Amino acid sequence: MRQLFAKLDSIQELQSYQIDRDRDRDIVTPFLNARDNILRAQNSDYIEVQHGYISKTVSELTSAINAVYTDMETATNHLQKLTRWPIFQRFDQIKKYIEFLTRDVQLSTKFVGVQTHLLNYIGESKSAGLELERYRHIVHSFFTRPIGTRRISAAMLIHQYFPYNEENRNAWITISKEIGTKLHSRIDSLESKKVFLVLVEENEDGEKK
Repeated sequence: MRQLFAKLDSIQELQSYQIDRDRDRDIVTPFLNARDNILRAQNSDYIEVQHGYISKTVSELTSAINAVYTDMETATNHLQKLTRWPIFQRFDQIKKYIEFLTRDVQLSTKFVGVQTHLLNYIGESKSAGLELERYRHIVHSFFTRPIGTRRISAAMLIHQYFPYNEENRNAWITISKEIGTKLHSRIDSLESKKVFLVLVEENEDGEKK
């Protein structure tokens, strides 16, 4: 039995590693590429070269944003399935998907903030507006659209299972109440006020926030 448990534990660890690796590839890597292109644009004295690097940055950020939105949908579906029944729940897996969704909401705000700024900078204000409206629609749905048989939003579902402490008590409830007005603000206002900075603290095993 010990050998079987060890094998199952190693399989679970490998799966966890693969999930984190895939998220890094799809979300983190494009953002790092975008950052490198911005640095190259800043170091160039030629407008044409700067715009070329900015266009590459926009493309990389688009990939990262799409990956975040896709992951939000996938993680929400898995979280809904894991919490469907009140018994035999895997709280370690539930916590993992809460971590994913918390980071996704944060990253979507940051990425779209940079993206809309760059699009406005190169004169593509209509594209910036469309990107902002898509962000508003997706995040508003995340906080308000009923899902699953329980007919509560993904944000409310997270609130019910969130590992609260004295510093972040009722964080998700507070955000849910404010989201209706906050989404009508400018994207840089959302970013500067850190509306979505609700963190799952790093534990002793060194898990990422």
